[in-house]
Amino acid sequence: MESLRIIALAVVVAVSVAACPASEPPPAAAPSPTPPEVAAPEPSPTAAAPDRAPRKRPPRPPRPTTPVSSGVVDPPRAPDLGFEGSPPAVVERMLEVAEVGPDDVVYDLGSGDGRVVIAAARRGARAVGVEIDPELVRASRAAVAAAGLEDRVTIAQRDMFTVDLADATVVTLYLIPALNDRLRGQLSRLPAGARVVAHDFGFSELAPAATFDATPPSTPGAPPPRPHAILLYRAPLPPAGD
Repeated sequence: MESLRIIALAVVVAVSVAACPASEPPPAAAPSPTPPEVAAPEPSPTAAAPDRAPRKRPPRPPRPTTPVSSGVVDPPRAPDLGFEGSPPAVVERMLEVAEVGPDDVVYDLGSGDGRVVIAAARRGARAVGVEIDPELVRASRAAVAAAGLEDRVTIAQRDMFTVDLADATVVTLYLIPALNDRLRGQLSRLPAGARVVAHDFGFSELAPAATFDATPPSTPGAPPPRPHAILLYRAPLPPAGD
C-alpha cells in the first residue's frame, strides 16, 4: 500500500513538471546607437588671428577732376546733404573773413540757391557755384539772372568731388566734416595763399588758421539765436592723412 502511494506521488510530480513551460531566456539588450560624429567648429571668417592687427580700410581713391570751364555736366544724383543755406549775415561774414575782392575767384561747393556766389559777385569777384541738384541749379541760375550778375557768376551742375579747383582763390563750404575730408585732395592743389572758409564745420584732422564767431545779436523777447562759427584755412592745405 505504501508502495502505491509513492508511485502515485511520483506521477503527480512528473505531470506538474511537464505542465510548466520552460522559462525563456531574457531578450538580449539592443545595442546602444553609435553617436554621430560631430565636426570640429570652423573658425569664424571675421575673427582676427591673435597675432595679426586688424587691417585698416584703404583710403577712397581720388576721382578724376575737370575744370568747370570744360563744360562738363554731371548726371543728377542724390545730394550728399540736404540744402540748408547759411543766413545772409553769416554769408557776408564769411566773405569778409576771406577778404573777397575783385581779384578773387570764389567757388561755393554745394551752392544751393546761389546766395554765396551772388554775394561774392557783388563784392566784385568772379564766382562759381557747384551744385548737383538740377532743381537748385535752375533756381540759382534764375536768381543770378534776376540780380544781373550773369557776367560774373557761373552755376555748374557738377559733382563737387569731380571739380578741379586749381583756379580758385577762395572756397566756401557749409558741409559736414566727413564731406569736407573727402575734398582734401582737391583742396591740397589750391594755389598758395588761397583761402578756405567753412561755416560751422571744419576738417576732422586739420586745425583752422583762425575761428570767428558769427552768432547774430540777440533780439529782445525772442529766443536766443543759434550760435554760428566761421573757420578759416589757408593754402597750401595738406591732403588727408598727412
